[in-house]
Amino acid sequence: MQKTKAALWEFLQGLGKTFMLPVALLAFCGIMLGIGSSLSSEAVTDGLPFLKAEGFHLVFTWMANTGLVAFTFLPVLFAMAIPLGLAREDKGVAAFSGFVGFAAMNLAVNFYLTARGVDLEDEKAIEHYGIADVLGVQSIDTGLLGAVAVGIVVSLLHQRFRTQRMPDALAFFGGLRFVPIISALVLSVLGLLIPLVWPAFNGWITAVGRGIGHTGVFGPFFFGMGEVLLRPIGLHHILVAMFRFTDVGGSGAVCGDNVSGALNMFYAHLDCAGAPNAAVTDATHFLSQGKMAAYLGGLPGAALAMYHCANRRMRPEIKALLVSGVVACVVGGITEPLEFLFLFVAPWLYAVHAVLVGLGFLTAAVLGVFIGNTDGNVIDWLVFGVLQGSSTKWYLVPVIAAVWFAVYYFLFRWAIRRFDLRTPGRDQEPEQDAGDEEGPAPDAEKAPARELVAGKYDAVAILDAIGGAANIRSLDNCITRLRMTVEDAELVDGARLKKLGAVGMIKLDGHTVQVVIGPQVQSVKDAIATMIPVG
Repeated sequence: MQKTKAALWEFLQGLGKTFMLPVALLAFCGIMLGIGSSLSSEAVTDGLPFLKAEGFHLVFTWMANTGLVAFTFLPVLFAMAIPLGLAREDKGVAAFSGFVGFAAMNLAVNFYLTARGVDLEDEKAIEHYGIADVLGVQSIDTGLLGAVAVGIVVSLLHQRFRTQRMPDALAFFGGLRFVPIISALVLSVLGLLIPLVWPAFNGWITAVGRGIGHTGVFGPFFFGMGEVLLRPIGLHHILVAMFRFTDVGGSGAVCGDNVSGALNMFYAHLDCAGAPNAAVTDATHFLSQGKMAAYLGGLPGAALAMYHCANRRMRPEIKALLVSGVVACVVGGITEPLEFLFLFVAPWLYAVHAVLVGLGFLTAAVLGVFIGNTDGNVIDWLVFGVLQGSSTKWYLVPVIAAVWFAVYYFLFRWAIRRFDLRTPGRDQEPEQDAGDEEGPAPDAEKAPARELVAGKYDAVAILDAIGGAANIRSLDNCITRLRMTVEDAELVDGARLKKLGAVGMIKLDGHTVQVVIGPQVQSVKDAIATMIPVG
């Protein structure tokens, strides 16, 4: 039972991590689309006539078209990214097989509909089945869910058949070459089943979306709170993806096309540059605008409170830590470096933080703020708020952020002092620190100087604190943390990892561990991976 639970945790962690590759591309493409569409719109060019010059117009329309890459091909990107991320070896073959499986599934759907005599141009059939153009094939638009299903199936097939041996006469088709072959066969069969089950399944999803829509501004409140509460265990990516790319986050007509998912609807609105309808404005309630209260105001206020509550002689030492956390939050939309400073010392305070984030979503929705995209950082505010004009009500964001800054500052300052929370700079210094000032330990004198990763992380020491290479079964990373399956989680020294620069550590069970590093986690993971024997 414990092995099954650990395997499930590892799978869900890995699945959530695979979403990051297409989502990162989507965030970049969103910025390109936002800048290009706003600076080429009549509302902006009428005020700045020089932007009507042909050179400017071509550059900005090119940017907008480039931004459509991720939006237009999002499902197939997920179908490729999931097996790519879940595969331990031969990742290129896994990604290639993901594309093959996705194409085979949609061709099979088209075959079924055509064989059944379904009129693919009939409005009733289109509405019943959800028929749409998918990679040039008239198929059923299963969106993110279909892509995730393809990715999971292909990853399982890759794991099972990548070393498949064939008889001598068919040996050419064995091994890695067999993976895309079996993927095409299996997904083609599954594609024949989709027209039978998708209409009912899609109806259930739509019902969930409508139910959330009927909760009004409380839907975004529970979404924002839920995302924060799921973040420590790394499952927030799955929740976010459901709202961004499926009917759960809303659906409706955008410039003549029916679009599902909050983020999809927002990007479709940017692409056609029409006036947003109620469905589009409701969709953005689940996007960047809701995060801005906490990301641009609240968490920086919490950081200032932690600085002021630190012992005076420790403030210079924690200043860089807090400043880097604020920069990551405000500029990059990455909150873990700050959140994990108080998650472990006061989980109840983290729960309060989750409620305040939810209230930020609710407040933005009530005030009619209209700022989309994914990150909730100052770049989103500028590109999708300020540059889009006053209709976005971008000017309300600094006011909301200032209120949240004050609330977080006074709440955290009171809580830290009232309950004597051991936030950075308030830890009791170990007694051996005084001895360390007199001179290095004998072992340290003998140890050769090592190159630090990103100028601050000792990968050799971090690996040793994890329990050594022999303790690691699997190693991966997401945006800010190392994700590991280990032989024994008790061998992982959290206190030492913290001294080596880690923000915190989470033990999900006896074998699943996460170490929060920060934005440089990819470099740390790559350095550690070179010290782990292959196979």
